[in-house]
Amino acid sequence: MSSAVSSRPTRADAFDLAREMFARGERVDMQVLAARLEVSRATLYRWTGDRERLLAEVLWASADAVFGWTETFPGHGRDLVVARAEGFMRVIARDPALRTFLLNERDLALRLLTRKGTGVQDRSHARVREELLQLRDRGEYEPRLPLDLLALAIVRVVQGFVYGDLLAGEAPDLTGAAEVVRALL
Repeated sequence: MSSAVSSRPTRADAFDLAREMFARGERVDMQVLAARLEVSRATLYRWTGDRERLLAEVLWASADAVFGWTETFPGHGRDLVVARAEGFMRVIARDPALRTFLLNERDLALRLLTRKGTGVQDRSHARVREELLQLRDRGEYEPRLPLDLLALAIVRVVQGFVYGDLLAGEAPDLTGAAEVVRALL
């Protein structure tokens, strides 16, 4: 924080700065973040939780924005679900900050992005499930699998095709992933 600005930093400032650091491909280091905010590490941890929790929130904020964008897609039924999944994958597969994080902090990135209970996968699953539920309730789609299982399968296809390929140094096969999502539906 600049000493020219008399306002004190807030929890929101900590989150915003962490998102900026992540977007620039910087390691989100709690000590550096606290120093930039001119707060103690204890205050920062009280605001954000530990580094993993903060990074999970940063990752979810990015994913949530992409989910929001895909909700503007026209269409209905299966075709809409496939288009949204493919659009989501195209954005995240090209995200340089996510690529940097996956390559520089592989184990942590995979844990935060793919493990239940970290917030990213759980919220992605809930978002896809809600979309499927809305389509079903509007009569646009009748799932052949339980909604929870189908939504989780779609999320896992996205994870496997995007994160797995990026970690292997390969371009993700997003067309193939979209075909798998269509087959699941």
